[in-house]
Amino acid sequence: MTWSDTFLAALKDNDVRLISYVPDNVLTPLIKGATADNYFMSVNATREDEALGTVAGAWMGGMRGIVMMQTSGFALIANALAWAARDAESAGATGSAAGSGGTVREARESDTTPVPTLTLGGQTLAPPDPPARHRHARFGIWALILAAALLLFDWLGYHRRWTT
Repeated sequence: MTWSDTFLAALKDNDVRLISYVPDNVLTPLIKGATADNYFMSVNATREDEALGTVAGAWMGGMRGIVMMQTSGFALIANALAWAARDAESAGATGSAAGSGGTVREARESDTTPVPTLTLGGQTLAPPDPPARHRHARFGIWALILAAALLLFDWLGYHRRWTT
């Protein structure tokens, strides 16, 4: 039994029927096995956030699903989840999700000024403490100056032919 067969068997054991995936060479045996098996509904997505949206919609409809992607896709997933959380918060505040998807033309989307307080989950978070200046910061400056001086000396030695 191959690793892909074992993985597909585990999905069946846990009643996972929807597989949304972004094609990848490493996942090829798993994708081929899922598309060949009539138990699974396979959905080929063009981007990772699209695959996540497909599985999230299926979950809201009562179906279990899984997203298969390569590791670089996790960065896109963070963005998709952040937008979904922001839109859900906007929908709760206005009572409607219509029009809550922000665009660059909206003033609140283009405003990048820091807010004085941050509220998360109904709790106001305290601002972070400013970073402490370490004693070792001066060492870094002197090390940089020494490295620049050695580089200059080496360059002069090469171009003046001080060394043989």
